[in-house]
Amino acid sequence: MAYDLTKKLRLQHKIIKKILNDIQTLTNSNSESTTEISEKLKSFRKILVEHIHMENKVLYPKIFKNLENDRMGIKSINILLSEMKKIEEKTISFLNKYNNSKIKLSQFKTDLDEVSHLLTTRIKLEDECVMQYW
Repeated sequence: MAYDLTKKLRLQHKIIKKILNDIQTLTNSNSESTTEISEKLKSFRKILVEHIHMENKVLYPKIFKNLENDRMGIKSINILLSEMKKIEEKTISFLNKYNNSKIKLSQFKTDLDEVSHLLTTRIKLEDECVMQYW
């Protein structure tokens, strides 16, 4: 079970990065049609919400249980969780901003770059550091 969860989370990380890359490619093509971007954003939202749910309901509670006697480990995970909450809020805000609205590519590119940077940095941190506590 433990291996399956971390394997699934890592697979979702790859999917999230792929979708972000696809959206950036579509955005950089300067296509006038934003329908494909909107569809990708829907896919992105779906996988992200599922991923966040699995982390919050399964991964992090199990990590806290594993670290119950390790105050420094718990402190580190609490810091990561606090940062993740900020990234989650910023990403959901981005998705809400471009949900069912006409996308203006210039502003969208800026917002997408910011969210992509936040998420790819966070994914790297989770893959390299957080999963070791599982």
